[in-house]
Amino acid sequence: MISLVLTLKFAMQYSINMKKFPFTIISHLCLFMFLGIPTNAQDTTDLLPCGERPTLSDAFQVEPTLFCLEQAIVQEEGVAGDYTSLVFDDDYRLYATNPLDGEVVIFTDTDDDDLIDTETILLSDLAFPHGLAYANGFLYVLGDGTLYEYILETDTLSVLVDDLPQNRTFATRAILVHDEFLYIGIPAPCDLCIYDAQEESHLRGTILRMRLDGTERTVIARGLRYPTALTIYNNQLLITDVAADYHRLEEHIDEINTINLPADTDTIPNFGFPHCFGLNTVENQIDMDFDCTSAFPPTYSLATNSTPFAMSVYQGDGFEWLQNSLLLAFQGSDDSSLVVGHALYAIRPDSTTTLTYHAIAPSNTQSGGIINIPNLQHTGIVPFHTERVNRTGNGIFPQNVYSVAVDQHGWIYFSTSFDGLFVIRP
Repeated sequence: MISLVLTLKFAMQYSINMKKFPFTIISHLCLFMFLGIPTNAQDTTDLLPCGERPTLSDAFQVEPTLFCLEQAIVQEEGVAGDYTSLVFDDDYRLYATNPLDGEVVIFTDTDDDDLIDTETILLSDLAFPHGLAYANGFLYVLGDGTLYEYILETDTLSVLVDDLPQNRTFATRAILVHDEFLYIGIPAPCDLCIYDAQEESHLRGTILRMRLDGTERTVIARGLRYPTALTIYNNQLLITDVAADYHRLEEHIDEINTINLPADTDTIPNFGFPHCFGLNTVENQIDMDFDCTSAFPPTYSLATNSTPFAMSVYQGDGFEWLQNSLLLAFQGSDDSSLVVGHALYAIRPDSTTTLTYHAIAPSNTQSGGIINIPNLQHTGIVPFHTERVNRTGNGIFPQNVYSVAVDQHGWIYFSTSFDGLFVIRP
């Protein structure tokens, strides 16, 4: 399988300062002609001009001819919690986890403008809730060792599973509902170590599949360090994984991996951790016999420590040129000396030969590009746009990006650490 090297490298070094990045109309037009991106992706006659909206935010820079950045929910000053996972229900009410406070909150629109404006605590006293999934009136909340089921119609909360591996080093967060199954990503217990397969630890570093009632649990993938997000894209299960901190100076070894569905439980794919990293490179720090040539290589290779934390497939009319793109929320590195990640990005394979990528937030005049897929292993994708803006002091860095969700209009909601909930509209 061709490996997509999605590296967030930068071409030039910049000092962090507060100077605005210059815009040029000519460069906008050249880029739009090159990518076929319209400056107005939908009829915005029902929306006020961006500069007149009361929710307009200048928290960080976005490309003004494409996006309007607004802050839907402002987090209270001094509040420690963060909205780490986002999911909409069938009525496009938005839910979010707040693991530090043990809560799930619901956001609603109280003034009928279709923009979320109010936060209410829905569930409390949960065990570090960090992941969310929704299907058919049921909200599934993934906590530390516990999977909760909340029935919206009856306002009923119950514990569905209470014996998942506990791990606050890498908090379990990846959860997905698809075709009457739940899929859960279970992290490894450590940054880089050998762990035995006794008792519950045989679930460590795996993707676990189960029925919606918690029964028929089956491991469908192994060899993962920190699976942070799951989604279905082009009829395949995509799984993010984050490289060991030990490899922070290596290039592009955060990953998105792929499993064909329905999963083959007779031949369980092993993605190599902790024995291998990247494109099946042997891990010299681990002394154990394992054939790295047998490991499944990543489908998409990402910048090391960019930490892909959430994925969502874009469907909507708000930005038609993003249709069917894979939105990626990059939490960013915990090492403040590494300005990598801290961004919202979109990628879309257009054919077997080309792939389009776009920087969404932060972004500047050069917000996207096209790359030739057959050359990926040699050239990689070098979308340094977000890092360039982050290094000017006008980006999201040093805040983290946690999650992303798209509403019925195609408006893009995403959460960042300490700042609350943002929305990007035309």
